[in-house]
Amino acid sequence: MWGIVGVQAVVILLFLILGWAVRKKEGYWLISGFATRPKEEQEQLIKSGYPKKVGGLLILTAIGMLILLPLLFTSFKFAMEVQFGFMFIFLMGGLIYLTKYEVPKKRKRSYIISISLLILVIGGISVVSYFSYQGYELVTKKDSFGAT
Repeated sequence: MWGIVGVQAVVILLFLILGWAVRKKEGYWLISGFATRPKEEQEQLIKSGYPKKVGGLLILTAIGMLILLPLLFTSFKFAMEVQFGFMFIFLMGGLIYLTKYEVPKKRKRSYIISISLLILVIGGISVVSYFSYQGYELVTKKDSFGAT
């Protein structure tokens, strides 16, 4: 139990620190791919407010996870899943929303990549979840046993 709380606290702290560094200290190099873009694209993104909004998204994600943290101390069975589900949906939705601040010539491709990634990950998690909740039966044989 305390291990889960510790991991979640570290994730929350990490989001807070990264969001603060990007938003307040202008650590734009922390944003994936920002440092490798041409200078004129970087300037366009800074002018549109994209980096500051990414920092804000990280901070808001941390706050949402912190608000959901007390669920771990209740009898609710799926508290961790709810918290990480919130994190995933909020971050992916936020990144799709922030695509509107992208450089205009890369905006459409960014939307396609973001939405495809969201669908792919949700589909993968759904399939894994479906098969993990399937019943199983233990079959005993004369010299061995196995699950079916």
